[in-house]
Amino acid sequence: MPHFPAEITNEFEVVDDINFGFFGVVYKVRRIADNKIYAMKTVVKQYGDVKSWKDVETEIKILSELNNPYLLHLERRIDQDNKVYMIIDYCENHDLLKLIVDQIQIGQPFAESEIWKYFIQICFGLECMHSNGYIHRDIKPENILLDKNNNVKIGDFGLSRYLTTSSVEGRLFTILQKCEEEFSHPKKATYGLLGTFYISFASLSIHLKEMLIKFRMKDTDLLEIITRMSLSI
Repeated sequence: MPHFPAEITNEFEVVDDINFGFFGVVYKVRRIADNKIYAMKTVVKQYGDVKSWKDVETEIKILSELNNPYLLHLERRIDQDNKVYMIIDYCENHDLLKLIVDQIQIGQPFAESEIWKYFIQICFGLECMHSNGYIHRDIKPENILLDKNNNVKIGDFGLSRYLTTSSVEGRLFTILQKCEEEFSHPKKATYGLLGTFYISFASLSIHLKEMLIKFRMKDTDLLEIITRMSLSI
């Protein structure tokens, strides 16, 4: 185990390393005061080019600014020498990709209620990002983390961007077009449960687009639509 600064070891016990990423290592840590478990992501400041470090700063900004039960949250940031230590939510059940692979290996399909649960929680998390002007740009199963109760925590905000109102409108139209194109070619999505998950996103995008156009709904009505859907299942 590497050496950690006193500001960390005085408050946290490093339990184990749980992931190795492009910029650094993620550790499982225990806060000594209350035994609460967190993840600690370490990033070397001068690693990579300026753009890469800008992505790290974007992730830190979103982790600290947005407070939503379905988004990872930054508990604390510690800067020491050439490293940044991020204390964030710990997700005991890894991510959605691992869950999908596990279900395939045991030959056990998801219950429909489970699929809707994950899908709706992801929508709530993304709605929080969008209402604050951010788009994720990298939604995929391995970036959908799961806590001890198998509730969603969207993570990995390095590719996320803050958009102005005008750029959001243009990009949203392009995204919906892409979803419709993918949905109209089922052969492109022959990936079992994983393909079904993506198809669900495409299908929901199409229906939401139709509803927004038909009923001339405002952006603020999107959360109400998803809430009604969640209450109906």
